[in-house]
Amino acid sequence: MEVCRPRERFLMPGRRYRWPNDILAARFLGEASEIPNTDAGEPVDLKLEHRFEGGLTIVEVAGEVDVYTAPKLRELLIGLVGEGHFHLLLNMEKVDFLDSTALGVLVGGLKRVRAHDGSLELVCTQERILKIFKITGLSKVFGIYTSTAEALAAHRLSAEKQGERPLDVPIRIYLTDEEGHRTIEEGVEGLAASFRIDVFDRLPPVTGSWFRELRGRFHKSDAVPTVDEALAKITRAIEMQALLKPQAEVDAAQGDAVAKMITALEKTSKAVIQIGSVMLVKFDDSIVVRNLTQLELAHWEQNPVLFRDPAAALEELQRATANDQVCRCGSGLARQLCHPGRVDPDDRSLTGPQGDAQRDAPE
Repeated sequence: MEVCRPRERFLMPGRRYRWPNDILAARFLGEASEIPNTDAGEPVDLKLEHRFEGGLTIVEVAGEVDVYTAPKLRELLIGLVGEGHFHLLLNMEKVDFLDSTALGVLVGGLKRVRAHDGSLELVCTQERILKIFKITGLSKVFGIYTSTAEALAAHRLSAEKQGERPLDVPIRIYLTDEEGHRTIEEGVEGLAASFRIDVFDRLPPVTGSWFRELRGRFHKSDAVPTVDEALAKITRAIEMQALLKPQAEVDAAQGDAVAKMITALEKTSKAVIQIGSVMLVKFDDSIVVRNLTQLELAHWEQNPVLFRDPAAALEELQRATANDQVCRCGSGLARQLCHPGRVDPDDRSLTGPQGDAQRDAPE
């Protein structure tokens, strides 16, 4: 008696399926035939890129999302949420295939952003993919748009209707030397203001050394639509100023504000400065800055002594950045800051011509 190989059932020409999740998806799609799957099991590519636009983090997804490649998407979503990106838009227009594992990743991502009052929405017009969401009932769970422009317009309208309140941003300044605190404080406030973060509350300082907590309020603009982008730009601007390199991403006023704060810090040997998720530590002649992830920021909040101990703070930042790779372009910046979304040149997980091309591409 001939044994039927289920792996070769429910297949259609030109499609590469894997058992069992892909077969389930094929049934959903009505792609049932007896055509042998000649290249089943071959690796398929999944390309992921992300950018920030109009208050949304847009993730471009291309290729097949299945039990083998879905973990890559899950890792990216977890990383973005961990960095404070709670409004995500996934462009699925170039997705060739989607199975139940991929659906689980999307639902998991939605739960993560909703825990922070965020959103995860999709762009998709492919009937084959839309049919999966309709059959599973997920079309009622996710917002699905026909284009990125439509999704951005809907997000802007929603924010306007809700009368989106400005976001409060914590600011802390610790100096080992009280002398010069006024100039440094003015420099920090000037830097924050240049990125649309205005100080509205100042707690009394703790003297001896110098420690002061302030509250800033972020006001979005066309140039800086989200607080995440503002903090990322502050981080990059400080790094570039410390390296004495030109800053194409910031305007003259922002660059001048960064330079003034760096100059003011010359008046103290050790300092810890926080602006939102941006943490700067000066220890003797060295300045280290990092845009903390949400988990790292929670750790600092649970250990407030770090804000008043430059040595311990420096050790924390060095530990956090120990695995960050410096970009090969010579900027001296961490790769994720210099070229966000680019493939790591030392990452051998991408093989073949496509991976080689991305790794060898000029910075």
